Amino acid sequence: MASDQYLQQLLEPGIILIRSLKDIEADADMVHALHIRNLQLSGGAPFVVLLDVSKADFQINDEAIKLLASPEFLAKRMATAIIVESLAARIIGNFFKRIQATKRPVKLFNNEEDALAWLREISRVG
Repeated sequence: MASDQYLQQLLEPGIILIRSLKDIEADADMVHALHIRNLQLSGGAPFVVLLDVSKADFQINDEAIKLLASPEFLAKRMATAIIVESLAARIIGNFFKRIQATKRPVKLFNNEEDALAWLREISRVG
C-alpha cells in the first residue's frame, strides 16, 4: 500500500517494509491503519517490520507509541528494524526501542542490507 506519506509492502515472506516518503507525524489512527495492513500482508502469520525513516523526518506521538506496545499490536510482530540517518530519527528510534525492549526486539541500522540480514535471522528463530 502506498500513500503520499509512506510505502507499505510485503518485501518477502514474513518481512514487511514501511518506508516514509516524506515527513510524517504518526498518530494512533495512522499506526492502527498500518497494523491492519501488516496483518493483511502477512496473511495473519507472524512477521517482522523494516521501518525505513532514513529519507524523511519521522515523529510519533505518545498515544501511537503506547498502541504499538499493546498486546494486540505485538501479537504477530516479532521484531522491528529501523533504518535511520538523522539524529532526530535515531533519538525517536532509541526511545521506541526502550519501550519495546522487554516485549519485542527493536534495532537501529544505518542501511537496509544489515537491517534485512538481522530481520531474516529473527524470522528464522521466531
